[in-house]
Amino acid sequence: MFAWFFSYLIFFSAHLVKADRYFTTMAPGFVFIFILALDLILNSFDSINMPDIINKMNFNSNTNKNNNKNNKDNKDNKDNNSENNNSIENNINNKNNNSENNNNIENNSTNNNINVNINTNISANKNLIKNLVPIALIFLFIIASFTYLDMNKNDPLVHNERETVEWIKIHSPDYQNEIIWAERGPIFTWYLKQEVFYVNWKYSPNKLSEMMIGNNTTYFISISPETNIPGFSPVKKFGEVIIYQRNSR
Repeated sequence: MFAWFFSYLIFFSAHLVKADRYFTTMAPGFVFIFILALDLILNSFDSINMPDIINKMNFNSNTNKNNNKNNKDNKDNKDNNSENNNSIENNINNKNNNSENNNNIENNSTNNNINVNINTNISANKNLIKNLVPIALIFLFIIASFTYLDMNKNDPLVHNERETVEWIKIHSPDYQNEIIWAERGPIFTWYLKQEVFYVNWKYSPNKLSEMMIGNNTTYFISISPETNIPGFSPVKKFGEVIIYQRNSR
């Protein structure tokens, strides 16, 4: 699908003629890449485990607090033992430590309840996002489709080329037996329903004239500024489209 999409993208980027309908050839690859990217983004939410992160933060915080408290208690115990060996005070300190341990257990229980609530909320938000994103994209594409229908797709060059074709049909009823060259050959091939030789201005006017005369060409249709082509004269102009006709045969 990647090869499909980029092959057409590169080809039509380099193509002389560009039209909206050419995107149709890239649509399957584009849809595949788009859906794949959306699937990866939505599934990435599942890899984010916020409760584990919060637990790690709480664990590190509690560990630091307990270490600081233990260090302080050890220091107090050493001071008390050095000053006096009062067993009653040691018992009181032990009771205080037990009480603090009970408080830690209660705090851990509270944190676990909070984590459960956070996990539930995050899971609900993930499912909500997964449901809302596709719906939002569907509405976006629908709106874009109606917007495209209201766009002005009138191209002056295309209009001028159609007038050129009508002029040739009127002034040369036997045009199907004539040899015609054009800078936009595929367009005139479509309109005239006959092969129109495609040529560009990579040749000099003299070389181009020599090639067309050698091929018995009657008309040359150009979209470039008017140029002196030996053996041919401009006979009609529609906008930027110029019709050159051979002077003699």
